[in-house]
Amino acid sequence: QAGDEEKAGEAVVAFYKELDLVAQGKARLDSFRHAASVDGKTGTLSKWQGLLSKQLLAGNVQVGDTAIQVVSTVPGKKVKSGSDSWPSWTVVACVDHSGAHLEKDGKPVESSAPGRETVTHVVVNARGAFRVLRDDPGKSC
Repeated sequence: QAGDEEKAGEAVVAFYKELDLVAQGKARLDSFRHAASVDGKTGTLSKWQGLLSKQLLAGNVQVGDTAIQVVSTVPGKKVKSGSDSWPSWTVVACVDHSGAHLEKDGKPVESSAPGRETVTHVVVNARGAFRVLRDDPGKSC
């Protein structure tokens, strides 16, 4: 199971790489491979597709990358989605946005987003695919 805990942490790091690519306009909104939503409605995938869609439609493009440091990974409860039941892990990571900013037409856009924050993620193993199901920001780190 140590392998699965590692994969859960790796899924969080991979998710933010995907998030950066979409926010930078280098990947499509439907290109996420490390994010999921329960029954296709609530969760990380639908949340970020909605936020990024609005951001990109407004002409705001991310410049730079997010840095991730996984702080802890612990096994969680099984998560039900439809008729499936997925094993889960709680992955706490320090998400550092300080190396990234938004621009519109080449000019920086003001943002109220924190530079560094602790984010608690619920990662599920959906038939061998490790995906972030929930991400809840917390205090700075």
